[in-house]
Amino acid sequence: FQTSSGELRDRRGALGISYPETKESTTSLTFWCYGSEVEIQRLEDGECFAFEMLASGQVREAVSEIIAHRQDYINNVSGLEVMLNLAGYDHLNQQNRENAIALLELNVTLFPESSNVYDSLGEACLLDGQREIAIRHYQRSLELDPENRNAIDVLRTVTE
Repeated sequence: FQTSSGELRDRRGALGISYPETKESTTSLTFWCYGSEVEIQRLEDGECFAFEMLASGQVREAVSEIIAHRQDYINNVSGLEVMLNLAGYDHLNQQNRENAIALLELNVTLFPESSNVYDSLGEACLLDGQREIAIRHYQRSLELDPENRNAIDVLRTVTE
């Protein structure tokens, strides 16, 4: 991780947080993920946000934190579904399938009516060798969006 004055970011600069440089208690943080920025208000001095954990590589801890406060994250973090999906794909591209699947499963938990989250989780599971589980996720994606060409094509390929 790289740190600079008021910032913590991963080595690629894709995930990070910035914070004010004051001696006073930090009242808010800005989290960025692949070009999207979200300002998050700090609730208590010393509290660690899930996005801080995510930016510092603590994926399991971040997932647990978001699940514990799911409604707060869903209601207050604009673009959460997209950010979690992008973070999942980032881990997938880094060959860290375990973290990718954890983030994409979180997205399914938070957004169960989104075809895209099932499609993404299906892809991660397929790449991880979990063929039957991947098929179930792609099928659910198609139930939610019967026009999902990717799911149609993948299912045709893996079930032949």
